[in-house]
Amino acid sequence: HEESFSELNENPEIVDDEIIEEECAVKSLKDAVETHKNKEH
Repeated sequence: HEESFSELNENPEIVDDEIIEEECAVKSLKDAVETHKNKEH
């Protein structure tokens, strides 16, 4: 049971890293859009 438990612990970390990368990409994209809007005005 300990082995399967450790495997379950490893998987969420990988998913979290992917989600964090996506959030950072979305945030940087929004920042780029805001910067573009500010330059227009």
